Amino acid sequence: MSAENVRHIYQFDAIRGIASLSVMLSHYVLIFINSPLSNYHNISSIIDDLSYTPLGIFWAGRSAVLLFFVLSGYVLFFMINSASMNYVSFLMKRSLRLYIPYLLAVFFGVAGEYLFYHGGLPGLNPWLNQFWSDPITIRSILYHLFFVDEFNANRYDFTVWTLVQEMRISILFPAILWFMRDKKWWVPVVIFFMLSVLAMAIRIVALSDGHILSWITLSGSLTAYIFTPYYIFSFVLGATLATQRASLQKWYNRLGIQGRITVFSIGFFLYYYGPHFVSAVGIHHLVVRDWPAIIGAAILILVSAYDLVAIQVLTTPIFIYLGKISYSL
Repeated sequence: MSAENVRHIYQFDAIRGIASLSVMLSHYVLIFINSPLSNYHNISSIIDDLSYTPLGIFWAGRSAVLLFFVLSGYVLFFMINSASMNYVSFLMKRSLRLYIPYLLAVFFGVAGEYLFYHGGLPGLNPWLNQFWSDPITIRSILYHLFFVDEFNANRYDFTVWTLVQEMRISILFPAILWFMRDKKWWVPVVIFFMLSVLAMAIRIVALSDGHILSWITLSGSLTAYIFTPYYIFSFVLGATLATQRASLQKWYNRLGIQGRITVFSIGFFLYYYGPHFVSAVGIHHLVVRDWPAIIGAAILILVSAYDLVAIQVLTTPIFIYLGKISYSL
């Protein structure tokens, strides 16, 4: 993997903005689920019906998070392989990008609980009422300040768990790219997918017996250590897209219109309907539902990178604007 600089990929900014909007909307959707309030129940029923249509992609927040991870792997590949970037400068740049917004999010979460929380909200579901329900303590704040530690992110701002996992994997990623070097592209993909499967197998065993490996599996909710090797697969898949970009572009350019529509359709259905299908056949573990969405996210990123129609759509002003404010969303 030679070091090189690449131009800024504006359509990836747009994808990041669309995914951020999807995550935000998904959190609003969760407010209405299982609410005994009649108005909220009616809204929830409408949302359930729409979720079977392609419109549901606009609040497919879980898939959007996985798309973030795949995209991060793609971008980190170029950051790490930049001729002007060493490990220390890479970590400094990555830490500044992730830690400062993270601190602001935690600060507003703590301040929000202190100023506005006066007990649970009657009529709303348990998912919403779990937040800010624990007292503010110095210990819990210190746990959050350590950033890469495991802690219950639901306490102040549940969304920060993604930044914790991003930072952990960023620390490890130079070594992961070194491992990927000079290997056939599919070898690290298979290895890290198997690592992902192993991580979830360990977690399922631990969930059945809380005394086994509880320190890496049960603590910290989605910041638990066991999720870090699980999510590495998403980043590796993104980095693989980057390492194979020349051959992928040649392959994609050889496709006709029908072939490109087929590729996009497969990506879309895996990304959005894949998790629904896994649940429908009786596998309800959240993490197992991720795998088709991860593959779908990779395919959609591939299409956005090389398809001229997709590039034209994604680089329109509205999507570029969403990309600019994605972190704020």
